[in-house]
Amino acid sequence: MINIYPSIYRLKNIILRNKDLYIYMLSKIFASFITAITGILIARYFSKEDFGLLKTITTFVGLISIFITFGLNDYFLIKFSKQKNNFRLLTKILGNFAVLYIFFFPVSIFVYNLLYQEGLFFLVLLYIGIFTGNISNLINIVFQSFNKFNILSLVTFINASVYLIIVLIFIYIIKGNLGNYIYILLLASFFNLLVNIYFYSHVNKINSIKFTPTFNINILKISFPFFMSGIMSFIYMQSDILLLSILQNSKEVARYTVPLTFITVLYLIPTILYNYFIPKLSSSFGSKIFKAYYQNFLKLNILFSIPLFVILFFGGKYLLLFLFTEKYLDSYNILQMLSVVFLFHSFCFIFGGILTASNNQKIRTYIQSTGAILNFILNLTFIPIFGAEGAAMTTILTEIVIFTGYIYFGKKYL
Repeated sequence: MINIYPSIYRLKNIILRNKDLYIYMLSKIFASFITAITGILIARYFSKEDFGLLKTITTFVGLISIFITFGLNDYFLIKFSKQKNNFRLLTKILGNFAVLYIFFFPVSIFVYNLLYQEGLFFLVLLYIGIFTGNISNLINIVFQSFNKFNILSLVTFINASVYLIIVLIFIYIIKGNLGNYIYILLLASFFNLLVNIYFYSHVNKINSIKFTPTFNINILKISFPFFMSGIMSFIYMQSDILLLSILQNSKEVARYTVPLTFITVLYLIPTILYNYFIPKLSSSFGSKIFKAYYQNFLKLNILFSIPLFVILFFGGKYLLLFLFTEKYLDSYNILQMLSVVFLFHSFCFIFGGILTASNNQKIRTYIQSTGAILNFILNLTFIPIFGAEGAAMTTILTEIVIFTGYIYFGKKYL
């Protein structure tokens, strides 16, 4: 049994012994801070209606991107971590991505136009960003697998800083509308890709790789469990935004997404830990060091997640008032409920990661499917009655179900 209240001193040593993790975490925290700052500025700048429309479009694009990537990135991360010179796999990933990207363009246009009356042109612009964003993600996976966390950190610092500058120019100098801001997002995505390509071309051992993308349907069959996991994760984490936009209105979307912004930013910490430890857990599964990696993962998560939950739950009202003004003070009870979701979900990263590392992704997918179905049914019931509060209540119930499933099955492989 491990002590669930490890000393701060021991946890500090864990971080400092892994200097690449320490630098990587700092860069991601910096990027998260920039995301939070720009998110606050944009929410304050736009009306609730425009901000709600923006969140609706970006969430819809997020759903489409899951279909386009089809779990290929997650599969590539796990596989490439074990076979670092398998660049033929990367060419297959790129080929499949290109085919899916072209196929889903008319599909996304048709579905969006069927559901909504405005924002179609904005969707087309952000669809371009899916391409640039995914290429950047694949390059980042290569960096991760070769333990080039110093490069990842530098890329993160550069992209976050440039994005902040662009947003500040937009708000205080250009003073543009929602359409102008969509162009800003697309511009930032292209800049991110160029930075990644630049550093990729200057890394030893991997800078001379030539790519000839090819389509391989067998890869899609293998990545299908990861795709289903992504879809189910989206349903219980973000489908409520789309349902709010359909069953309620843009204002309710804004009321819900502002506190959700806090949670999304804070998810960065368990996500960083997950991205750092999942390659190590995958490559060491079945050996003695596997449990040591798990214990470090758990201890670091406890160190960060519990204090953040306490701050959000008891001090959320003052955070909303200070950061978003009185305009979003009616979202306080939603923030409290979502802080509970954050606490449970941070531990889902750990036990869900154990299932993935132990080649039990199908079990993880079944658990997420159960939670997703429950989430969708409850959202259809609660959102028409309670609005944004109903979406928050549904998310809590779903998260408890998923957490219970992860910890029940995950502990069997420790």
